[in-house]
Amino acid sequence: MTLRTRLRAVDNASGVTQMVADLTKALRTQQGLSPDQLGKRIGYTGAAISAVET
Repeated sequence: MTLRTRLRAVDNASGVTQMVADLTKALRTQQGLSPDQLGKRIGYTGAAISAVET
């Protein structure tokens, strides 16, 4: 794998990571949940949810 290919893969992964973060926050706020409330529902801490969203 060339350096250029590796850099593209990292860039694509960053875009996917940001998309997941944005979707998580959008869906959580749409449901009127705080990070702590969502975390409790799915077995994580509010801090973990916040970390995913940033």
